[in-house]
Amino acid sequence: PPAPISGYPVNNNVDPCDLFTRDMFDVFAPNSTFPYTYDGLCEAITDYNKDHTEKVFQMGTEDMIRMEIAAFLGNTAHESDDFEA
Repeated sequence: PPAPISGYPVNNNVDPCDLFTRDMFDVFAPNSTFPYTYDGLCEAITDYNKDHTEKVFQMGTEDMIRMEIAAFLGNTAHESDDFEA
C-alpha cells in the first residue's frame, strides 16, 4: 500500500543522499555488507520516489528530512545488526 500522507510539501531542493553522504554512511556503518551499501540506499530512495507522490526523505523542511533519515537509519541499524546481517 502507499505510504500514509504526511501533509507536508515535497521539498525538491533537497536530495536525501546529499544530506546523508557516503562519508557519513562509512562512519555510521563502517562494516556494512551487501545489501546494505550507500549506493543501494540511494538507489532505493530514488526508485521509491519515482513511483510515489509522497516522497521518502523529501517531505517538509531540511531539518525534518534530516530527522526522518536519522530515525530510519537508527531503526535499520538495529534491525540489521548494524548493517552487517
